[in-house]
Amino acid sequence: MVLFRRTLNKYGWGLKGVNNIENKGEFCEENSGDFILQVANEMLTKELKNFIEEFKAEELVLLGEEQEKMMNVVYMTQYFGKWLFSQNFTYFKLDLNYE
Repeated sequence: MVLFRRTLNKYGWGLKGVNNIENKGEFCEENSGDFILQVANEMLTKELKNFIEEFKAEELVLLGEEQEKMMNVVYMTQYFGKWLFSQNFTYFKLDLNYE
């Protein structure tokens, strides 16, 4: 959840087409979670590795071995996305790019 929040705060204003973000607060404080699934690919491909490195010293626990850890995060993200959609918390379906 922390990683989703960080990723939304980083990419969220751009998703809404807001160019001048200097005067804006944190994206998550001013918007709903509708955009959470739109940043899933950025979270998994760009932000996850940095997040793991940042919290390595604090013994961040991800399930499994190195390759398995990454796939487990992908599976958890897919499950979370399906849950959000099925509970009508978002109108977007998760569409992960596996490249």
